[in-house]
Amino acid sequence: LNTLAGWIASGAPLENLEILAPYPLAVASVYLATTLADIEGDRANGMKTSGVMLGARRGTVLAAGLMVAAVMAATVTGNRPAFYASLLSLPLFLIPARAAKREVGAAAVLLPAKGATLIFSVMAGFLFPLYIPTLVAVILLTRIYYRRRFAMAYPSLG
Repeated sequence: LNTLAGWIASGAPLENLEILAPYPLAVASVYLATTLADIEGDRANGMKTSGVMLGARRGTVLAAGLMVAAVMAATVTGNRPAFYASLLSLPLFLIPARAAKREVGAAAVLLPAKGATLIFSVMAGFLFPLYIPTLVAVILLTRIYYRRRFAMAYPSLG
């Protein structure tokens, strides 16, 4: 919905909506990877998140599949920025998915999410140069807020 809202707000023509197809798939892939890092805590609190319901093994495979779908959708729609960002992100998802026969730790499942977020942000920065300084300001202000309010380093950049 965020992608569609931005499309509409920018005044882009409604007849070309298919070009947006890769973005919800990539966002779903990244979001799923972030839920996998919280499985233990979510389960302990009785939460039924995607990570809890799927488990780390199936979740990493599904997250990789969603990023593959993003690459394919970008190819079909001719969306070059989404194609390059998805394609560069894909190995980060495939590595934990291939290791899914073994137990996947929280750091391993977060790497694809962090890496893909960085890759898509850099791509967005090429298209919209003001995005990068805005993103940096938001990250810095968020870190200051969390350090003062909760005495913790968030968001973690490492």
